This record gives sequence, structure tokens and C-alpha cells, in this order.
Amino acid sequence: RTEHSRNWGIMVSFKNLDGIEVEWNIPMQSFGAEGGSEIIRGLYDRGLKIEGNRKAKNKLLEFLTNSDPQERTTLVDKMGWYKNAFVLPDRVIGSAGDEVHYYSDNLTLFKPEQLGTIKDWQETISTYCKGNDLLTFAISSAFLAPLIEILGSESFGFHFVGDSSLDKSTLLKVASSVYGSPHTYPKTWRATDNALEATASAHSDCLLILDEIGQCDSRIIGETVYMLGQGQGKARANDRGGARDIQHRWRLVFLSSGEKTLNEHMSDSGKQVKAGQEQRLLAIPACWHNSENERKNNGIYKNLHGFNSGAELS
Repeated sequence: RTEHSRNWGIMVSFKNLDGIEVEWNIPMQSFGAEGGSEIIRGLYDRGLKIEGNRKAKNKLLEFLTNSDPQERTTLVDKMGWYKNAFVLPDRVIGSAGDEVHYYSDNLTLFKPEQLGTIKDWQETISTYCKGNDLLTFAISSAFLAPLIEILGSESFGFHFVGDSSLDKSTLLKVASSVYGSPHTYPKTWRATDNALEATASAHSDCLLILDEIGQCDSRIIGETVYMLGQGQGKARANDRGGARDIQHRWRLVFLSSGEKTLNEHMSDSGKQVKAGQEQRLLAIPACWHNSENERKNNGIYKNLHGFNSGAELS
């Protein structure tokens, strides 16, 4: 259950059809819906072999309903800090003082990945940040994200702006490497409000990367940036018409890129940027070269580390 003694569930563990250990927190309210058919569907979906006759299914539901486990686990639906622990989808770092289980319907939106060692990362990625302020800034933003909660700061973002030839995406990929694969970690601005809320919530206390701001509708981009900075999604009604808890919450740093600033993008639809929006997404030029030749050859880099061009270093 949650720390407020709501959303009670029963945690089950079984081997699926591939012999892989599967865990599922079955919400207890599901036992009262459609005779438990939702539970049977959920178990089928997760690969549990169940005999097809109704008697077998009823026996399984009866077993689960009558089970009375004494162990208690606190459900945490927001990744990141919980008391003195840092909760990730697959593990808890530190101690919260009680047993903690992270549970979210959006587990697929973010899962940290490890490839190699710190030494590998230093030799193949971070070493090239020396003399390259933009790279250093991008990586620093990634390490800053888990500190936002501790600092008591609101969420905010940085937007690398410049033309497409500069290779701005490399800045985002390098920042991604702190948390996971640079090929899968970055997300896109091209999403509905609800989808972006879920994405932000799944990255809470970590770095959120949103590539190419031009993919977001210029009519709503201002409100979207404001929402990300506020750290919570819209309040929605429950099935009885009353207000329910905020569905999505987060605190994070987000990085973005695009060929236009927030102000330029909003002006495409005749809107003006507000101070609160601009403060939540600070624009940073993705190239500091005055010479056109250097701009074309070096792009986002100041120090090429012996490579012939910025493209080669990327």
C-alpha cells in the first residue's frame, strides 16, 4: 500500500512461459471488477499458464482472495527520492526505513541501463569534454538532476539552439550516456500533454531529454514548458466526478534542442513568450564560433582532440 494506506494490492511472483521470474502488484480493487476477469487477463498477459476451464480460474482467484500475507511493502509511484532512499525501477539505493517497491504503469518510459564501467565511460566519452564547454554543461546537467529535490528547486530546462549542421543531438546523446543508451534514452517533444506528463513523471529526479522542439505544436509549446517547470500534471476527476490526486508528479532537469528559441517558435502561431516560461527553458547557443569556416568544421566543439572535424569527433 502507499504511505497513506491507499491503493492496497497483493504482490505475486511466478515464472512465466519462458521461465523468467515475473512480479505483479495486483490492485485489490481489481477483485471487485467483472468477477476478477481483469486479474486473469493480467496474469495471461504476463505469461502465466492457467488452465482454460472456468473452475481452474475461479480456484486461482479464490486462492488469491483468501491469501493473507503479513509482510507489508510501501508502494512508491514516483521514481527518485523517497525519504533517505533513491528509488529506481529495478532497485533502491540507500534506506527508506521500510520495505519499498516502485510501481508504475509507465515502466517502459525509463529504465536506467549500464554498459561497461565508469573507467570505460571516462575514456570514451567524458575525456572529450575537456576544452568543450557545451559538452561539459550537458553532462553537468545530467548529474545535477538528482540534486534538484535536495536543493529544493523547481524543475527547469536548458535549450540548445542553432542550425541543424551543428550536430546538437550529440550534446543530448552525451548527456544521455549518464543514464542509459544514447540511442533510446532521448524522447521527443512530439507528444500529447498526457503522454508528456507520463514521460516527465517516469524521469522524476533524473534527466529528461526532449529532442527537436520544432516537433511540438507552436500553439501549446509555451504551456507545455510551463507544465514541465511546475512539476505536476493536470488534476483529473475520478469515476464519481470528484477531484482525485494529481496523477503525475516530478522534479527534474530537462534538456532540449532545436533550430529556434522558445520565443521564435511561439511567434509562429502569433503567441508571445511569458517570463515564467522563458525562465523555465533557458536558451543556450549551440555554437560559439565567430568564423563561418570554424562554425562549419567544428560545430559544437572548441577542442577537436586531434580529429579533423566536429562531425568526425561526434
